Amino acid sequence: MDSRLFHGFDKLALGALLSVACVDVPDAPARQAELSADYAAFDHPTATLSPANVAVIVSAFAASAAVPQGGGAFALLHKLVSDSNQALANEAGLLDDFTVAGSAEARLPCSAAAGAPPTVAVTSALSPSRASSPGLAAVSVPSVAAAGEIMLTLGVENSKIQRALRGSVEHCELLLIGSTALPAMTMGTADLTLDLGGDLEIGAELTLPILVRVTSVRADSPSTVAVTALPPSGYEFRLTNDGAVQLLIQAAMFSAPVGTVVVTLSADGGLGVRDKRGAWTCPGNHAPCTLGA
Repeated sequence: MDSRLFHGFDKLALGALLSVACVDVPDAPARQAELSADYAAFDHPTATLSPANVAVIVSAFAASAAVPQGGGAFALLHKLVSDSNQALANEAGLLDDFTVAGSAEARLPCSAAAGAPPTVAVTSALSPSRASSPGLAAVSVPSVAAAGEIMLTLGVENSKIQRALRGSVEHCELLLIGSTALPAMTMGTADLTLDLGGDLEIGAELTLPILVRVTSVRADSPSTVAVTALPPSGYEFRLTNDGAVQLLIQAAMFSAPVGTVVVTLSADGGLGVRDKRGAWTCPGNHAPCTLGA
């Protein structure tokens, strides 16, 4: 394996990446378009629900056999960003006195276990701000994910990972959110845009949810009906650091007042609903849902 590819923290081969010659200071990579307005919409749902409205929404999701637990391959996106950031921090640790900029590509198999490290490759010189200092040389790698893999391009500017990231997923289990708002799962390929909620300092813990926009979905099976119901512009959801999936839905789709509602699908199968006033609790056993204090 090329020594300029590294896995996790203990297998970094930085000696092969460091240049002893003077390097030109690269410009930071062009910033991708942020999804800040969409990101904020999840924090500020606009509908005001009654207990009966909430019960209808909860019942619809609970009754759907397609409601996933964990989001399929997308559940690995939080891990991929977080682990890659720590790997870059190890890299940049040799350059503590400098501000680094450049780009890298991070990859992880869709079937990766929780402890599996990502593969991270520097794709444009990850160099410090002083031209007399060593830089991290680039290696040529494919710009799309391989089969069974998630790939993200990380832009680094002022020693921070840029807020918006691009990537793709190839022939993996995908979470689909179509016109009914009820999620489904299929094997397929898609393009990804991520919004981290803000630039992420190299080495800092990733605590904010990640907004994911999924576009150009291609199902492995041409008979997958759920793909035909997807919005042409794609669909969005957020991933939290505890493995939950947040969906922003139109309440009117469930015979509720006009406005948006956030439905949270927990990794353990739990359901949560949040409207303009706050989070609702539904104890089950036909007990009414109540609005939290």
